[in-house]
Amino acid sequence: MFGYRCKGEIKTIEVRDDLVAVGCSDGWIHVFDGDGILWSKKLTATYYRDPYTDVNVISADINDKYVAIGTDFMDGKVYLFTLDGELVWYKQFLCIVGCWERPEDIVAVAVDTDRVAACSEWLNGTLHVMDVDGRTVEERDLDGSIKDLIMWNGAVVGTSRALYLNELKLNISANKILTHKNELYVSNANGVYAVNGKAEMLYSCRQPLISVSDKFVAVYDGIKLSMISKNGDVIWEIIPDKQISTLYCVKECVYAGHTNGIDIVEGGEVTEKIQIDGEPVHIGKVVVCVDKEDGREVKVYRMF
Repeated sequence: MFGYRCKGEIKTIEVRDDLVAVGCSDGWIHVFDGDGILWSKKLTATYYRDPYTDVNVISADINDKYVAIGTDFMDGKVYLFTLDGELVWYKQFLCIVGCWERPEDIVAVAVDTDRVAACSEWLNGTLHVMDVDGRTVEERDLDGSIKDLIMWNGAVVGTSRALYLNELKLNISANKILTHKNELYVSNANGVYAVNGKAEMLYSCRQPLISVSDKFVAVYDGIKLSMISKNGDVIWEIIPDKQISTLYCVKECVYAGHTNGIDIVEGGEVTEKIQIDGEPVHIGKVVVCVDKEDGREVKVYRMF
């Protein structure tokens, strides 16, 4: 385990395997692997001048080649860095109303090997897709407030009113989008859906956390933790004794993260308790925790 106190208040954390990108207030970006800090940089707003020199980093994504960063309306830019911290390019998005313009909030970014997607938002939401040289290859207006964005056979966007899969628009809200191999799942205020050309409800509940493995979907609705099959059948369910903040489902096992701990649940029974320090925001190849009271402290544990 290692800990790091960020130079600004944490606004966003994104994890891919054992790589972690952290975006903070005051323009700070921190990038880790499972063993320690790789690099840090501070961004400064270029649209607004003194005294507005600081910018908030509000979205991030990372893979084994790139780090994508999105900033708030003080700057309104998408930045693409190499994994080593070299700036590849940046691109600003402005909203023009009459004779007045304003940078937009870049509320979500996602990156794969040859595309960078970004969702900008102010009066309306827009999806922008760029190649890795910064050239725009697609733009699309979005209906509703933006909730999630991933790259999966193109850009997939969830909003408060719709799910967008390339040219397809499904009239279903999507708070969180998850993929597993060739499968796509979304959760919203009403439950969990499997998506394959259309959205089919697997499990009805309120505002669930979800995680997906080869055969199962783990679901936590704020009260019950459930394991369901991919046909929607309930395999087991329990009522945890602590509020769960994040889930990780692997094979038939669920790792349920809560303040200062992770419960390992198999067959509806807690088989092991792991002590950690802080609130887990991600469980996977690494566990990433934050200190909610401090707002700046990150701890990273290697798990697998």
